[in-house]
Amino acid sequence: MYSRLVIFRVEPGKRSTIEELVGESDPLYRAQKGFRHLFVIGDDATGEYGSFSVWETKEDTEAANAVIAPRLQQALTGLLEGPPDRWFFEVLEPKGNGA
Repeated sequence: MYSRLVIFRVEPGKRSTIEELVGESDPLYRAQKGFRHLFVIGDDATGEYGSFSVWETKEDTEAANAVIAPRLQQALTGLLEGPPDRWFFEVLEPKGNGA
């Protein structure tokens, strides 16, 4: 499995806006090939948020990023305080974790 981690900053106090965006973007994630999980993290006091998504393969992760990144960038226009940081990682699962 592979993962995509995106960290971004918005003005503090925008939690409800981010929650609305998460609700709107969830179907987009689920429609992508290889989607497994999406977790959204955040600190409303600092305006730091992130998403961590898990995908079946590296190719699924890259293909999903090509679709999702531009749409989220557009949805966050006017809210972002700088460009988001994106990383891609292989998911390492402990052998006793049902893997």
